[in-house]
Amino acid sequence: MVKRFAVLVLLAGCAPPESIPVGNDAYMVPIPGGDPRCVEYRMQSNTRAVVQAIFYRKSDGTFTMNRVEAC
Repeated sequence: MVKRFAVLVLLAGCAPPESIPVGNDAYMVPIPGGDPRCVEYRMQSNTRAVVQAIFYRKSDGTFTMNRVEAC
C-alpha cells in the first residue's frame, strides 16, 4: 500500500508531456477537443494555487485570457 502511494505522489509531481512551463512549478496544459486553430490552455501547479481560467497562446508565445487577442 505504501509503495502504491509513493508512486502516485511521484507521478502527481510530473508535468504532462505536452505542457508548457510558465514559471516556478506552473505550466499550461492544452485542453483537448477545442478549435485546433486556437488551442485553449489551463494553468496547473502541484504546489500552489493557480487561476482557474481558460488561456490562449499569442503569436509571441505569451498567454492571455482574451481569445480575440490571441486568435
